[in-house]
Amino acid sequence: TIVVPPTAEEQRIASIADSINLADPSLTVTYGTEAMQGISRFADDLLSRVQAKDSGELGESLTNLMLKVKDVNVSEVMGSPGSPLRCRLWLAVLFRQAHGAKFNTLSEQIEIIVDKLDEAMIGLLRDIETLEMLYEHNARFHAELTAYIEAGKRKLEEARTVELPRLKAQADASGDLMEAQQVRD
Repeated sequence: TIVVPPTAEEQRIASIADSINLADPSLTVTYGTEAMQGISRFADDLLSRVQAKDSGELGESLTNLMLKVKDVNVSEVMGSPGSPLRCRLWLAVLFRQAHGAKFNTLSEQIEIIVDKLDEAMIGLLRDIETLEMLYEHNARFHAELTAYIEAGKRKLEEARTVELPRLKAQADASGDLMEAQQVRD
């Protein structure tokens, strides 16, 4: 027969199962705390890096820009109709002459919004990176918790098939009430 060496996951499960002490009265409270502490540390770290974001500011800037654009009377600036190219040239020249101050304000407003959009994009990229990290940590924590569950199942099966019959036979043979209580526990 070919003996396949246990995987790292199998070794981890066996190690956890071996560390379970069924006689420990605090077992139901303390089992899996190592994994839960890892989750807690990660959550604390993540929360410390998350900052409240003012998403309303960007929306407000876009609304202000739209109001400024609506203030510009395009038909007044354009004058008489002509070819599309001529209209565009006239529009550019007249717009700058007639509405220079508004154009500068509008241009500045657009630059501010572009800067805010760039900042928002950088923030979203950071959020994506954080979410990817969260996914990776959750996958590890899931594997760790799954190992604890599997180890618990194995130890329970061992207790039912090996330990309990051994303790019962020992208690029956000795007639000791403390050993009988240990079987019940």
